[in-house]
Amino acid sequence: MRRSFLAALAGVVLLCTVSAASAAAAEAIAVAPEVVVRHADWVPLPVEEMKRAAGDAAFDRLTDAGRLRLEPGTTDGRLAVVIALVGPSETAGVTMTLDAGRRPTLVASATISVRGLDHAGIHRAFQHVGGEAADRLVAKLDLFEEAPAAPGRPYARPALGDPERRARFDAAHDAKRAERYAEARAAFEGVVDSGPKSGDTLAEMAADELRYGLPLYEARQALNTLGRIGGRSGARADATAVRLERAEHLYRQIRAENAGNSARIIEADRAIDEIQIARKALANALRAQGMSRVATVRMMLTQHVMMEGACPDLETIRALLPNDEGIARISLREDGVSSGRPGARAYQLDLAAGGEPVVLDCDRDGVRFR
Repeated sequence: MRRSFLAALAGVVLLCTVSAASAAAAEAIAVAPEVVVRHADWVPLPVEEMKRAAGDAAFDRLTDAGRLRLEPGTTDGRLAVVIALVGPSETAGVTMTLDAGRRPTLVASATISVRGLDHAGIHRAFQHVGGEAADRLVAKLDLFEEAPAAPGRPYARPALGDPERRARFDAAHDAKRAERYAEARAAFEGVVDSGPKSGDTLAEMAADELRYGLPLYEARQALNTLGRIGGRSGARADATAVRLERAEHLYRQIRAENAGNSARIIEADRAIDEIQIARKALANALRAQGMSRVATVRMMLTQHVMMEGACPDLETIRALLPNDEGIARISLREDGVSSGRPGARAYQLDLAAGGEPVVLDCDRDGVRFR
């Protein structure tokens, strides 16, 4: 159905009012933090590492947003973080429960699939899901800042009329398309929270956006912007890796949070496969770039040997290559050169793309790959 101009304007005014109210009313809430891990036989990481990865990411997100103040031992509020592991599906879920003052109990959760990930990948996935749960909790806190409780009275969420809820739903879509994801998340949460308890189609659509539409859009946008990354090649590679990982985490989140929808699981799995292919292609391109730089280094070393009659020291090499991008580090190897000639040196070149280092042997006769 086509929106009227007034409905669109109402949505924009509504979101501006929400943001202004949130900024004015939001105060850091003192809470005592607690992190618990619930698992059966499947423990993908040491328990303490899981607590640090998911718990610290969640706490950092909440404190950075200025919404919570961690005070162990305080009785003013409590923030419980429960990490639940499900071995058969290889998923990890984080549920955050906030009890503070006159506010009602707030619960936010997020789930992610860690299937096929190595130790480092699982650690970063836990960080992602902890941060995602924290973002959803912030969205709920923003809702309650719209209408704080009167002194001495418990908070009761006011019901919104259908036109206002529809305007908020449309405004949430506008925020999503403008890549203002936190704003969109808060608006969708508002639609879910303000409707009747059952039989509410608008709330069902908003909830579906939270578990599927919004993360899917963000993941696709992260991949769509890869070609627009500028800067030096090393910086571009780092930025590309960050966006690929962000997109992969979002697809893993979609996979876990839509477990009953086989079409969405297949879609997420295919996207994860494509990201893996893109990551390998990036690594191959970076290694090719590194090997090109190795050839340049070898040529410069050869020229130095021909002109000076000796293999250069590290300071000389670094002066020749002050800002090399393809090579992360050049060092001398202690195992020497097989020729055993006086002044012979072996150089190890660690490539920025990783993988096996390259070793160049140098003596009076020239420079060779080992």
